[in-house]
Amino acid sequence: MRKIIFVGGIHGVGKTYLCNEICKKMQIPHFSASQLIRQHNEEEMNTLKNVIDVKKNQDALITAITN
Repeated sequence: MRKIIFVGGIHGVGKTYLCNEICKKMQIPHFSASQLIRQHNEEEMNTLKNVIDVKKNQDALITAITN
């Protein structure tokens, strides 16, 4: 069984910094939600990070995490 750690919070609070530091020390990968959604949808996000189809993004994230 895979173990997944979810780190959440608003933008600019240091999620990426924290994850990078932990992942370096533990030698484990880390992925952002937007990275997983982009990879699943095979497209680049709008530079403003506007979400046109929220349900599609949420479904893509769930599928990417499952895979």
